[in-house]
Amino acid sequence: MPNWNKLAVVVRPTCAEEVSAAVKFAVANKLPLAVCDGGHSTSEMSSSEGMVVHLGNMRNVEIGQAMMTVSSGGGCLWADVDSALEACGLATVGGAVNHTGMVTSDGSILEASESQNPDLFWAVRGAGAQIGVVTRFTSRVYTQGQVWSGTLTFIPDKLPELVAFANEFHNRDQREGHCFAIAVGYAPYGATRILSTIPLYHGPGWEARVYFSNLLSIGSIMDYTSMMSIAQVNILQNPMANTASAASRAPAT
Repeated sequence: MPNWNKLAVVVRPTCAEEVSAAVKFAVANKLPLAVCDGGHSTSEMSSSEGMVVHLGNMRNVEIGQAMMTVSSGGGCLWADVDSALEACGLATVGGAVNHTGMVTSDGSILEASESQNPDLFWAVRGAGAQIGVVTRFTSRVYTQGQVWSGTLTFIPDKLPELVAFANEFHNRDQREGHCFAIAVGYAPYGATRILSTIPLYHGPGWEARVYFSNLLSIGSIMDYTSMMSIAQVNILQNPMANTASAASRAPAT
């Protein structure tokens, strides 16, 4: 079976008012409605047998340095936000959205936050597109310098040592904001299984190598760690995500 549904019409609005007009039209004509934001879906099925409101033209990013906020359109990818903030030496956290612009099913354009329409604000955090079309996010931003991060690649035989390090790392004081992740994958253009780790240290490289000395001593076959921006850190897992996406689309044999 194909993993897509037929659709009657795709609307590509450029502002909240155009989103409102599309929603009103769909409701008036009893059209099933689906919303495509950045196009990132685990199921890869973001269309319906009716109208798709595609927010791909709403990718504007506005930085309010006086209030230390960033507003991003509903169609933005994190790359859009990261690159804009990086140019100003700032960063934001994905889960720290505190103000949302949205269009409800009757076409109303509303602001939702902890103090304004809080029922919608908390509902959209839990139910997403079932509540309304989010046309704008406003998040807090923070001053952010470079961090030490990158990827370390290990052969599968190192898994017990990596798990032991992960357990030891888990018991450390995490208030410093450092982190560590392990992923299992395959080498490009081959069937060789590899282990990939991504450490992150908020500080200079020499301190990072001391902090992660137990990890580094395990002995990687490739070391691509260095000082980098948060925007660069946020693309480190893209190859793994692309591989997973390609695998999910591959036909069964």
